[in-house]
Amino acid sequence: MVHLKTILDRITAARISVDMSTAQLGDAIGVTDRQVRRYEDGSRKITIETMLKIAVALNKELSWFFNENDKKETSSQGCPSFTHEESHILDIYRQLNEDGKRFILDCVNNASEVGRYRQS
Repeated sequence: MVHLKTILDRITAARISVDMSTAQLGDAIGVTDRQVRRYEDGSRKITIETMLKIAVALNKELSWFFNENDKKETSSQGCPSFTHEESHILDIYRQLNEDGKRFILDCVNNASEVGRYRQS
């Protein structure tokens, strides 16, 4: 059985892989961007009808979201899929101007040099 988090992560990964914002997906399926974010973070239940609309909007087979045989997900371009947190960071980053993006990259680079912030 596929866990709900996996399905939600696949929605986010598919949306990101086609460079679609939550607002654009919301427009495509007839809901607000806030509603899409709630679907993706699991705070709002998704009906099968909505899942079908999402699949069509993201050009995915509905079964792709539920396939339990996929242990390592990749996008259609062969890139690793994103967790919900990673895609949320990317969404915010894309909204920044160039100065904001440089600031964030500097912060991430600085944090990566500090041992206590690195994964072991």
